[in-house]
Amino acid sequence: MSAMKAGIVGTGAIAPAYMEGLSHWGEDVTVAACADLNMERATAFADTYGVTAMTVDDLLAADDVELIINLTIPVVHAKVTMQIVEAGKHAYCEKPLAINLADGEAVMQLADEKDLRVGCAPDTFLGSGGQTARRAIDEGYIGRAVSATAFFEGPGPDGWHPNPFFYYTEGGGPMLDMGPYYITALVNLLGGVASVTAMTGTGFEDRVA
Repeated sequence: MSAMKAGIVGTGAIAPAYMEGLSHWGEDVTVAACADLNMERATAFADTYGVTAMTVDDLLAADDVELIINLTIPVVHAKVTMQIVEAGKHAYCEKPLAINLADGEAVMQLADEKDLRVGCAPDTFLGSGGQTARRAIDEGYIGRAVSATAFFEGPGPDGWHPNPFFYYTEGGGPMLDMGPYYITALVNLLGGVASVTAMTGTGFEDRVA
């Protein structure tokens, strides 16, 4: 099987983690190019990782790129993923897939029409913790699992993230940024759900970053 060539759109803070993770795939998947609205940032990223910096349009049009990884800010996840699929490429998107249900459904419908694959973070349920819990359920260590709870506590990303501002715009915040980790883990362990109900609020009116 020949290696799948991938590209990355969005070379911000999370992009290096993707390069590290993809390095473990050997020759199965190789990152060939990157793009960013900020070409200076894209070029710096390309120089660091030995890939080619392109404009977003050029990456979408690149014949040898089969998969594009969407690491843009949440509010444009659905829009950019739709552009990737429209360009005839498979897409993998950072969480969340979209900031509302209608946009998420539109992404999946288009992918189905184009016979293309769309994936979305998080994949952390495949790690040792998630798989240990999966085995415990599958092998009956804890009996029949009928419910679960999950909690996340933290003051926010402004104390550690190098560019946290998108967290406080539409599509950011703990609901759509951290929530997917726990929902994904629970779905993996207990199965699909018919609906999810959530509430959100503002913990601090003013933040300093």
